[in-house]
Amino acid sequence: IAGECVNEGLGSYDTRVIVSTVGVGSVCAVNWLVFGIRRLFPATPKQRLQALHVHTAIFLGLTYIFYPTLALSQLKGYECVEYDMGDEGEVRLLKADLSIDCDSDRYQSFFGLNVFFTIMTQLIPIMYLVILYRARHLLHPPSKRSEHSQLRDRQRREQGHELKPISFLFEHYDLGWWHFEVIESYRRVAFISLLALITDKTLAGFVGIFMSSMSTSFYREAAPYHLASNNVLATVANQQLSFTFLSATLLRTTGYGDDAVGGSTLLAVNVAII
Repeated sequence: IAGECVNEGLGSYDTRVIVSTVGVGSVCAVNWLVFGIRRLFPATPKQRLQALHVHTAIFLGLTYIFYPTLALSQLKGYECVEYDMGDEGEVRLLKADLSIDCDSDRYQSFFGLNVFFTIMTQLIPIMYLVILYRARHLLHPPSKRSEHSQLRDRQRREQGHELKPISFLFEHYDLGWWHFEVIESYRRVAFISLLALITDKTLAGFVGIFMSSMSTSFYREAAPYHLASNNVLATVANQQLSFTFLSATLLRTTGYGDDAVGGSTLLAVNVAII
């Protein structure tokens, strides 16, 4: 649904970025405001602790869900392209919204605000790291027990009051990779946001091949998930992604795949990998 269908003011890209970012921040603020109001009422220590867990889980869940979307929209707000307007000379327009002149006062004001939004959004995974680091004594404490036994111990501790609100950040990862969600968050943003901002799409294709190939090697060798099947799935998924980037790059640079035989070959290989 286009933004202008909801409100005429939402038709411009800069407004949509501001509204979406401030909107998510406002929901998070309301969540903590409700928690503060709940603390004003009489309650047992157990009830207060339970309320803290609920509102912490809501806050972390909101940041986890909206982080990739906010990052993409904010980063697209920096991509300006030059257009030759003939007698009027060249102008720089925002690629996401060609009605916005990148040299205008309006865009310059948005640019400064967007830098602030971007910094705050990119601090979300760092916040996860700080939270996880403070709980590292529960996530991977020193022990002489087998890794399988330590993992079962951690799974039991996940139901405790200290780990339950943040369990979704580490529960799928192996003991030594309790911090991997931070790496994975930035990896996802690199794929969905940074690649899209590379102007030369041929270069973007080669960068995509490199990134997905490195991801394939990483998942195969490091095996960050505690379930072997998840490591295999992640490895295969990145292999498929690597071939998709290769196919797109071949189509762009050589034209291979434009004919029926080439196109069928690319399709068959992608389906086989899946």
